[in-house]
Amino acid sequence: MTRLLLPLALALALGACGGKLSLEHTVRVDGDAVVVTVTCSKDAVLGVGGVQGACKAGEPVDLRVPTHTVGAGKHRLDLVGFAPGDERNVRVAVDVDVPAAADVPALGELACKPSDAPPTLAFTRDDGGRGFTCADDGFLIEVFAKANPRGKITLATTTLEVPDSGLVEGRPVDLGPAVLDLPLTAFLDKPDAVSITVPWTVTSEAGAKARGTLTATPLAADDNLLGRWLAAIAEGRSPRPAFAHRPGDTARPAALVDTAAHFAVRATNKEGAVRDLGLVAVLKESARAERGTCDVPAGDGVVAARRDVVELTAIAFSTDDGREVARRTFIPPAEACPTDATVDPAAPAVTVRVADDEVLAWLATVATPGD
Repeated sequence: MTRLLLPLALALALGACGGKLSLEHTVRVDGDAVVVTVTCSKDAVLGVGGVQGACKAGEPVDLRVPTHTVGAGKHRLDLVGFAPGDERNVRVAVDVDVPAAADVPALGELACKPSDAPPTLAFTRDDGGRGFTCADDGFLIEVFAKANPRGKITLATTTLEVPDSGLVEGRPVDLGPAVLDLPLTAFLDKPDAVSITVPWTVTSEAGAKARGTLTATPLAADDNLLGRWLAAIAEGRSPRPAFAHRPGDTARPAALVDTAAHFAVRATNKEGAVRDLGLVAVLKESARAERGTCDVPAGDGVVAARRDVVELTAIAFSTDDGREVARRTFIPPAEACPTDATVDPAAPAVTVRVADDEVLAWLATVATPGD
C-alpha cells in the first residue's frame, strides 16, 4: 500500500479538530548554534538537543541548540513534540552536519560530585555560569562538566578528555597548583578570607580555545584549607605540586600544621608565596594519659581538675621530594598546668600540651633540604 503524506495545510486543519500532532522542520547552522525551525500542526511543547520550546499551530518557531553541546561532524538529533490531550510524544529525526569552524568551544554546566561531607568551597564563574559548592579533600575535588564533545577541559593544571556525550562525570581535579602563587600572609593572617583563582580552558576537537576563571572561597571560618592541603601532601594523600627548589636559600620558610587545632598553620617566616615553602611539619597527638590534677578556677572557688597530658609528635617533610627529614616528640613539663583554663564544675578536666611556639622554634632549626 502506498503511504499518503498529508500536506501541512490539511494536517493543521485536522490538528485544529483534535487530530494527531505532526511536525515539520528545517535545520541550519547559524554561528555557534544549530537552528531547528519547527512548524506544528497544533499547539505543542518541543524539545531537541537539551533545548525546550513551544509552538502554536501553523507558526514556525526556532530552537537554537548550542554547537558546543553537539560537536563537529554529522549528527542525528531527536526532535520531540507533545500536545496536550495526546497519548504519546511525536519523535522526528533531525540530521545536521556541523562544520568544525562552527564548533565554538564553551564550558557548559560545571558542578562537583555529591558528597556526604559538608561543602568546604564555594565557586563562582567569570563567564556568568551558575556557581556551585564542593567538599574538597586537600584541594582535590571531583567534578561533573559539560563541554564540546571530543574536546578537552583544563582546570588549573588538570586536563580532562571530553567523551562523545559531552559530559565528564566524576573526574578528580587538583586545585593545588592554583594555590602556589598566593602569598603566605593571605593564609596565615586571614585564612577564612582567602580567594583562589582557578583558570579554565576548553579546547574544541578542532583546537579552538575558550578561557575563563573560577573563584573559590572557603565556606567555614574555622576550616583551614591550607593546613588540610599541606597535611595531605606531607602524608601522600594529595599530589605534591611544584614548590620552588632554591638550593642554598636559608630564608626559605617552613610551615607547621597543627592537626589538633583545626589544621591551623604557622610559619617560621611569612616571606614569599606558598610555593616558597621548603618544609612542612605535621603536628599530631601521639599519646594521651591522665597524670594527676591541676587546681583551676571554677565558679567562686577552685577545683582539682583531672590533668590529661598530651604528647605531640612533629614530622617534617621536604616539599622538594616528599621525604621525611626530621621528627620529634614533645612532652610537657611534669608539673605544667594551664593558667587560663575554664572547666565544667561537674566534670573538671584540663589538657596539657606544649605550646606551638616551642614546636615552631624547633622547626626553625631544621635545615632545609638542598642547602
